[in-house]
Amino acid sequence: MSLELRSAGKHFGTLTALQEISFHCAEGEFIAVVGPSGCGKSTLLRLIAGLDMPTTGLVCFNQTPVRQPSSERALVLQDRVLYPWLTLEANVAMGLELARKPRLQARQEARSWLARLGLAGFEEYYPHQVSGGMAQRASLAQVLAVQPRLLLLDEPFGSLDALTRLGLQQVLHELWQELGFGVVMVTHDVDEAVYLANRVMILTPRPGRILTDLSIPLSHPRNRDETAFIKLRRDVLAQLGIPSRDGVHRR
Repeated sequence: MSLELRSAGKHFGTLTALQEISFHCAEGEFIAVVGPSGCGKSTLLRLIAGLDMPTTGLVCFNQTPVRQPSSERALVLQDRVLYPWLTLEANVAMGLELARKPRLQARQEARSWLARLGLAGFEEYYPHQVSGGMAQRASLAQVLAVQPRLLLLDEPFGSLDALTRLGLQQVLHELWQELGFGVVMVTHDVDEAVYLANRVMILTPRPGRILTDLSIPLSHPRNRDETAFIKLRRDVLAQLGIPSRDGVHRR
């Protein structure tokens, strides 16, 4: 798996959302994208997902220009995309059935993925019957069941409470290490970015350009209280123009 953007830009009429974006994401890399609101972070994910086309430059996946969505590049949104009239199991199985897997096999695999995401026993529940954190786990199961090579995350934990968010960060980290897919994640949470990613990419205010592509040379699992972690978090905050005396990100 390889993702490459070559001088990619996106214009909406007279508005330039992104400009001259160039970077490479290799197999198994985890890139977190941070930047001020309105700098084009979500637009960047839509270009990679194939939901929008770049106005300038190229977005390539496995050396082929991205022209349309693909199950190899799976997008997870902050607002969970679960069908309310389907059970969690049926929601997860839907993508597998669309990929022409027999219904029984799709349901068995869906149950297996729900169990891996800590939802064993909730297969027959509907989205409105479970908590936000459980629904987001089901959304992750829904996407991972089709075995994407690149996971695109747009503030996936942004609407969750702090404790649930920390738990899902750990779940994501464990699945990423186990399965080896690449990740490009948009987040406003600098702590989350430094905790999870190999690289933190900082965008400028609109039009979004890459201000800094910062390597995170910390081994996993990471300790948020370590001096090296706190220093990296401060460095990212400083690049964003947010001084922090104690290194704690204030959202």
